[in-house]
Amino acid sequence: MYRPKEKQDCEMPESSDALQVLVLNASLKHEKDLSNTGEVAELVLSEMTKLSPLSSETIRLSDKNIPVGLAF
Repeated sequence: MYRPKEKQDCEMPESSDALQVLVLNASLKHEKDLSNTGEVAELVLSEMTKLSPLSSETIRLSDKNIPVGLAF
């Protein structure tokens, strides 16, 4: 059973610039399906916005055509 851990504060550098965050979602579910990975990513992003302004982009790898193996 999953046991949530207590949140711990962290210090963010003082800046008016927005953090640029890239989330790579490696869930096997496609965009129309809700995934636990996507939910966790959204939770992390929502907590980060409480600390500092940010600009984020989420890429779902299952929706991309990524070839398997090393094709040199």
